[in-house]
Amino acid sequence: MVRRELLEELDGSFKVEAEVRSEFDGWVKSSEGNLTTMVKSVFKVGSLVKFEKDGAYKRVEQRVESKRVVEVTTESGKRVDRVVQQRLYPRTVITSTLRGLSNDKDMYVLVTNVSQALNERYSVGEALTEVYNRQDSDGWMQVEDHNVLAGEARTRQSLRYIDEFGCYSRTIVAANGEIDQDSSSDKCPSSSSS
Repeated sequence: MVRRELLEELDGSFKVEAEVRSEFDGWVKSSEGNLTTMVKSVFKVGSLVKFEKDGAYKRVEQRVESKRVVEVTTESGKRVDRVVQQRLYPRTVITSTLRGLSNDKDMYVLVTNVSQALNERYSVGEALTEVYNRQDSDGWMQVEDHNVLAGEARTRQSLRYIDEFGCYSRTIVAANGEIDQDSSSDKCPSSSSS
C-alpha cells in the first residue's frame, strides 16, 4: 500500500494505492486422473483527492480493478478448462466554485462533472462475454446567498453487451429532466474498447 499527501494551506492532494495478489491450488483424483485447480487473483485500488485554487477546484479519482483466473489441468499439464474474470470500475468527480463572474460577492457558480464506468470481461474457454456501462454527467448552478437562481444538468449513459451470440448497445442522453436521445442497436462497433 502506498499513501502520499501534499498540503499547503487550502490546496493539496491525497493519494492511496493498494494491491493484493493471491494464488492457491488444489487437486482431486478423478476418473480422468489427478486434476489440479489453480486460482490466481489480483485486486487493485487507487484513489486521488486533489484541491486547487484555495479549495475552489476539487477532483476525486477512483479506480478499482480485479482479475481472477481459474484453470484446471491434468497431471501432464494439459488444460481442461480456464475461466477468466476481469473488472474495472473507474470514477472521476470534478467540482469547481467560480466566483467573480458578477459584481455581487455573494454570487457564484458551482460546476460539477461526474464520469463513471463498469467494464467487465468474462471468458470460459473460448466463449467471451463483455459488458461496458459508462455514465458521464455534468451540470452547473448559479447561487446567490445560498439560493439557487439557475442551473442545468446533462447525463449520457451508454451500455454495450457482447457475447458469442451477438451484441446489444443502448445510449440515453437526458438534459434538464428530459430525455433528448434514446437509441439502441443489436450491432456494435468492431472495437471492444470502452
